[in-house]
Amino acid sequence: MAINSGGYVTKIVRGKICYVHRLVMEKHIGRPLTKDEHVHHINKIKTDNRIENLQIISNSEHGILHGLLNPPTVCSVDGCTKPTKGFGLCTLHYQRKRKGIDFSIPIRPEKGLYPHCTIEGCTKPHKGKGLCTLHLNRLRSTGTTDDPVRVTGCLIEDCINTHYAHGYCQKHYNKLKVYMFYR
Repeated sequence: MAINSGGYVTKIVRGKICYVHRLVMEKHIGRPLTKDEHVHHINKIKTDNRIENLQIISNSEHGILHGLLNPPTVCSVDGCTKPTKGFGLCTLHYQRKRKGIDFSIPIRPEKGLYPHCTIEGCTKPHKGKGLCTLHLNRLRSTGTTDDPVRVTGCLIEDCINTHYAHGYCQKHYNKLKVYMFYR
């Protein structure tokens, strides 16, 4: 016996994977179950296959029963009234969570709602999603509107010259170019 990805106990019978709760009910009633008959776990524990915990109900009754037991809920993000799809989030907020995008950034602000970028200290004109072009592009490419870490000095140890390109000062960058070219 094994537990499948849905949480039900399964067993292989004559080379076919069968649900144990259906086998228990078939043995109890002395006949095979029809396709329209569902075996419902009364206490909602999918691994509890005692006959006292099992009940035969029709396909439509099963849908109604689970609709009443698990009413549709609303997204857990403040201000969002969309129904949940999983993890207590609507589809849009779930996608943003997966991508690591902050929920506080507006999804689709109303036209004219933001004359300027909503990032604190930025006065550039609004482009989309409450952000200016710079912050919108940064959000799309990195998943955050934070400033990237910038290299200010040369990466060569003990070099005090300022950054020129690819993390090096002009002197070390030119040496690197020559080294890479003749390699």
